[in-house]
Amino acid sequence: MMNRRFLAVACVVVFLGSCSGSKVGPLPVVTATPTSTSTSPPPPPGPTTAALTFTFAMPTTAAMKARRPLLASANTQSLAIFIYAQGSQPSGTPTATVNVGASAAGCTVSGPQITCSVTVTASLGNQELEIVAMSGPSGTGSILGSVTQAVTVAAGAQPISVTLNGTPALIKLSLETPVLALGTAGTAILDVDAYDTSGALIVAPGSFTTPLTIASNSSAVSLSSTSATSPGTKITVTYGGSSNVPYAVQFTATGGSIPSNLIIGATLLFEPSQSMAILSGGGGTASVSTFATTALSVPPQTFIFLTSSLTDSFGTGGFAALPNGGYATAATNFTTTCSLVIYPAGASQGTTATTFTYAGGTSGVCPIASEPGTGDLLVADNGGGSELTEYSVSGTTVSATGRTITGVTPIGIAVNASGAIAIINSGHVVTYAAGASGAATPTGTASLTSAPSGVAIGADGTVDVIAPKSGGGYTISEYTAGLASHVSVSTSPPSGTTIAPYGIGIDASDEAFALYSADTAATTSAAVDVWSPGSQSAPERTLALGNSISFYRAQGPVIVASPAPPSSNAAVTGDMIGYVASRTWTYLVSSQYSTPYYLGLYADPNLVSGNVRLIGFESSSSSNLFSDGTEIGSLDLTPLNGTYLAAAFASVSSGASGTSGSVPGTPLLVPGSMTLGQSWNPLQNAGFAGQIGVTASAQVVATGSVPGIGACPSGTSGAIVSYAVQVGSIAKTPATVSYVPGCGITAVQGSNGETSVVLQSVSSMPSLGQLDAPRGQPPIVAALHALWQATLGVHPSSNP
Repeated sequence: MMNRRFLAVACVVVFLGSCSGSKVGPLPVVTATPTSTSTSPPPPPGPTTAALTFTFAMPTTAAMKARRPLLASANTQSLAIFIYAQGSQPSGTPTATVNVGASAAGCTVSGPQITCSVTVTASLGNQELEIVAMSGPSGTGSILGSVTQAVTVAAGAQPISVTLNGTPALIKLSLETPVLALGTAGTAILDVDAYDTSGALIVAPGSFTTPLTIASNSSAVSLSSTSATSPGTKITVTYGGSSNVPYAVQFTATGGSIPSNLIIGATLLFEPSQSMAILSGGGGTASVSTFATTALSVPPQTFIFLTSSLTDSFGTGGFAALPNGGYATAATNFTTTCSLVIYPAGASQGTTATTFTYAGGTSGVCPIASEPGTGDLLVADNGGGSELTEYSVSGTTVSATGRTITGVTPIGIAVNASGAIAIINSGHVVTYAAGASGAATPTGTASLTSAPSGVAIGADGTVDVIAPKSGGGYTISEYTAGLASHVSVSTSPPSGTTIAPYGIGIDASDEAFALYSADTAATTSAAVDVWSPGSQSAPERTLALGNSISFYRAQGPVIVASPAPPSSNAAVTGDMIGYVASRTWTYLVSSQYSTPYYLGLYADPNLVSGNVRLIGFESSSSSNLFSDGTEIGSLDLTPLNGTYLAAAFASVSSGASGTSGSVPGTPLLVPGSMTLGQSWNPLQNAGFAGQIGVTASAQVVATGSVPGIGACPSGTSGAIVSYAVQVGSIAKTPATVSYVPGCGITAVQGSNGETSVVLQSVSSMPSLGQLDAPRGQPPIVAALHALWQATLGVHPSSNP
């Protein structure tokens, strides 16, 4: 949970004597001093009233801005004070109203604090003290907080503390852990935040004047509480590991009269869980050891034995995991003949499916790789020359598909989820596009300074090559997509230890898993180092395997994803942008770095060079968003057979005159039809992928009801798409975007929950006409970056 720097509630202390020690917060700290009080018995004949002095403290606007940029200044402008006999009802007129602020009567400024005092008259005896914080002067505006408490005004009373309860006007839910592994039990923390009508975050002490009810749309998760009664509420979300869970579980809140469009829900994403598999052994028998990619220690049972009809003279020279849960190995008797052995899911007995010729077999190397989407195998076959040959797999049989890539003699092969290929030979690393065949032109080539031990390629095209380090240890060279540049990390063995690298794998989070053995005079053990993307210092953790694997011809690790649950959801089809001339979309933006505000999109009624143009606006109010709001940028989209491509942009840059231009490669924003689990490369159009060091991926993670759908004029089903963008070696924060056909974008949320953008209404403004995006305005907001810059990669140099 973020640091609570400012209070949206106030503590009021009523006591005899002078006032001191007030706390600071947007809703003030109040102290009250009756000049004559006692607890009991009732006061004797004589004075029937006492003077109460309230001392009110609040931070200055400058102090608040200095502590938290862009957060609203002190929001309480007045207090309405009601004092009435217990058992009676207050009159409609406050006993007193107190204006507060630097220029208010009775207020003084001292450093970062404003202190205000006022005296009112209260009857002696049992009274009700009601204090209401107001957003306007003289008791006007909206209520920010209130409290009613019984007090006894009598001589000798002790100080009585009274805490104002905040009045929620906007609710925001967020998850501290927004992604869990599918099929693996886990927990996440759901944070419940509330804002008052002035936009100030309500924080403890105190409770909400309106209790909130929290719920989810899936029985696969349970909540530690379904109620939130006070600021800072944290609810534990427990997932039992069921595979019958949506890719995205949504959480919502209800409470009092808060309208649904002022409640910002949260989404918990489920990613297929992953493991790494390592093959070791030889002599006709091998073992596969599997470990969770998150493992910190080795479980007691980690391996299965694989056997085949191979003779004892064979060594295991290649290893691949099949999407159906089986494995494939390639082995050789140190001749040019390699045997391809298939192990179906759950089987320990393998069947030799075919043999192929590879000169590297003389050294026990027969590289193979599995294509994740199809399970087809790529093998290094030089029977008819140096080439890669593709085989389809059915049960324990294989068939050549007819696809080959010529002119390659790899000692290692890797394929990513999109089908892109990376190979290594003794002197180079080379990459090919998905579907490459024949004498295809590589998408990248880089020279290697030492003979490599393994290669891996990530979903975004990042390539990692592991090789022995001169003098001991190993070196990992991490290349950006297209092999345009790279960084290297190295390890050095402890004194008396020899380290030999075996291979490397990359998981869905772009973490690299380096497998190696560490030999001393007395022992031999194995370990896997886990490296963060782009890291140049040390591995983030090490999994010590000890003697749980053997070291003869060890292969791997390969990353194995658990199968995703089957989808029975119907396709979501239609116009995902919902362009209508002069249409407007109003969004509420909530960020932990600023008070909530409004973002608007306006559909230019005229096409611009055949493109749809959307103009962005920003304002603190929804009522004047498109009349008095600040224009902050534009995006041109090309409609194409139900899809939308990004064509051009204009945005505002801080301290500059703004920038604009075409979007290289016209990336695909969204197709016209989406089904659960569907994925695509937004940058595939016009061969854009990797050409300027930008890579991206998109996947439909949920269908059905989506955030913001209630604001659509029509439509009962939508889709949530998760986008991931990488610029060079820097991975941008993934974002999810919700679409409803005929309505458009209904929500945008970063995976870290820092910024949420939720649709509030759809309307039209035909009076605006055609607009040009301005230059030289205030900085473009982070939400707009998330909406079309970070998501599309259209202006990566400006990404926050």
